[in-house]
Amino acid sequence: MRLNALISLHYREFTDNELIVCRHILSHLDDCSAMTVGEVARACHVSNALVTRFAKKLGFSGFSELKAYLRLEEPLRSIPPHALVAHATDSYRHVIETVLGHDFSALFNQLLAAERVVICGGSASMQNAAREAKRIFMPLVEMVEVQGVERCRSLCPLGKTSVCLLLVDSGDDPVLASLVQALKTQGAYVFCVSSMSNGECALLADDAIFVATTRVVTPSDTAFESVAPHLLSLELMFLALRLYVSR
Repeated sequence: MRLNALISLHYREFTDNELIVCRHILSHLDDCSAMTVGEVARACHVSNALVTRFAKKLGFSGFSELKAYLRLEEPLRSIPPHALVAHATDSYRHVIETVLGHDFSALFNQLLAAERVVICGGSASMQNAAREAKRIFMPLVEMVEVQGVERCRSLCPLGKTSVCLLLVDSGDDPVLASLVQALKTQGAYVFCVSSMSNGECALLADDAIFVATTRVVTPSDTAFESVAPHLLSLELMFLALRLYVSR
């Protein structure tokens, strides 16, 4: 299992300071694989003990074992095609485990009672996923697929029972984080389906699930991130909603 997927399984267990360590390591994989526990602690302005505790929450004996794991995180640009397929398969397994282990009752209650449900993709690829999700949920929930932060805010006005499903891929985006804060201020219930590397929106949301995605950098340095894990999670959520309604 890649580090993103491993961390996502334990993400909700982390304290605020442990999340600082988490984000630093994810952003500096090569550097951290060669640093001591003290160097990581100083970079994150936390104690050595906290870094060690973070590593143990991931299931490692300590930071030294986590460092060894980091060295296995080779850039995706150097992974041969057969390994990319294996990585994608691992991502799908993680999505299934995440959905099966998540309690969606709060979201489902909100969806069934809402006056308006909007679904918003945080990027061009996520907008495509949002469009498909609208079709998937159509038999049970009518959704409005929106593009753009201001449009999303305007469709969830104060005083209206609203739910926003926000689809986020890799990359921290302060604009999307501000959108989540604004929607919650307006009284909307926000559920985020997010890749691990963009944890801020998910932390601010009322609830979230994390999906490990397959990110590929082509020879021309163009990044491609698969939307399949997001779509798979939404299809499984819909099936879970059908079961919830039938009960």
